[in-house]
This record gives sequence, structure tokens and C-alpha cells, in this order.
Amino acid sequence: MTTAILSDHISGATPSMTETVQKTTGDHSAPPSLRSIILTARLSHLIPPAELARILGLFAPPVNPQSREWRALDAALDAYDHAAQSQIDLESAHALVNTAARALLCHARSTAVAAG
Repeated sequence: MTTAILSDHISGATPSMTETVQKTTGDHSAPPSLRSIILTARLSHLIPPAELARILGLFAPPVNPQSREWRALDAALDAYDHAAQSQIDLESAHALVNTAARALLCHARSTAVAAG
């Protein structure tokens, strides 16, 4: 469902952005359970903040776009981009992205449990 919503926003993506999304999410380096959140984070700069908050609210449990875990995932994706541009260790960059995505989802779950 989230991927379908995001597809409406992908049309403005540049070819290099689209290729990077595919490299980060589509080559099995990200476990299937993490791909939606990584794709959402990757495209978050193309989505108006209110729409991003709405999309992240659709995750179960919802993800807070103001959380430090969300910012960490964004930073991990920036580090991946830097590694790709510099042609340095992409394996470590993939691991960093996956770890940040797991931490984000774990934090969202623990926040939801504490609230509920």
C-alpha cells in the first residue's frame, strides 16, 4: 500500500535518484521487511512534509518523521550515496542503511507499545 502511494511521487525523480533507489532497495541487499521504509526514506525529499507524515502514519506502527531514528536512516542513506559516488565499501553502507531501518522500526514498535 505504501509503495502504491509513493509511486505517485516518483514521477518527479531524476534518473540518478531512481537508479539509487533501485540499488538501495531492489537488489536484495535490504531484507523485504525493510524495503518499504527505506524506499520511503529515499524518496522523502521529493514529498511535501505533510504528505510524508501522512504516508509514514500508514506504517504499522506509525513512524514519526521527527524522530532521531528517522534522521539516522536519512543520514545512512546519505552515507550510502557518498560511498557509491566515492566507489568505496558499499557493503558497509548497505549494512548501515539496514541497521538504521531496523532501529527505526524497532523504535516505532516500542513507542506504540508504550503508548498503547
